[in-house]
Amino acid sequence: MEILLKIGITIVVCVLIYYQIAFLKWTWSTQIDPKATFSRLLKKATPDIEVIATRDPNKIYQDGNIVGEITGAIETKGDIIIFKQLSETSKLNRYAPIEHRRDKYQIVKITRSIGMKIVVSNTGSEQKNAVLEDIFCKKLKQ
Repeated sequence: MEILLKIGITIVVCVLIYYQIAFLKWTWSTQIDPKATFSRLLKKATPDIEVIATRDPNKIYQDGNIVGEITGAIETKGDIIIFKQLSETSKLNRYAPIEHRRDKYQIVKITRSIGMKIVVSNTGSEQKNAVLEDIFCKKLKQ
């Protein structure tokens, strides 16, 4: 068994040496643009802002996914929060905790559920789908 392990390690080291020699040969046989190379290295060294996920304070989440949009006022009464209106809630699981900003809540009561609501204003009309109104939620301890 020991001999097989030694043979395996030797093969891996030989393959790595082969690729290092091939890389060196390529490096010496091609023309390298130092300015473009350093520029490319600097671009790769800077952090990609898109990697960091941020949350919209006007949305509610479950398991990191958006499950509703806050389209009405928010009232707080102790450890109870009342969302006056949520829309686009078709993916909302009413029995699982929801997340808003840094807090988690459990839905206690939904007063009204509307499939589609059209809001007309001076600037035009807006369609909202899967609308919930007067949602009472209890804050969960973290």
